[in-house]
Amino acid sequence: MQVWPDAVAGLREIWRVLKPRGTVALGFTPYSGQPKEGLTIALTTAGFASVRMLDLDTNFCVLAVKP
Repeated sequence: MQVWPDAVAGLREIWRVLKPRGTVALGFTPYSGQPKEGLTIALTTAGFASVRMLDLDTNFCVLAVKP
């Protein structure tokens, strides 16, 4: 996701193909280069709901649901 030219457009495509009430889980390591800042906003902007971030030591995961 960190190399996509438009992260929100990519997330909207995931939203489009996901079944209603489907969950997306995006996991990142410190080596991914993905910043935490703005990630939950990008998922919300793409149409996802119940967006939450989980910190796992140096890794993190974002979970979101298609309403």
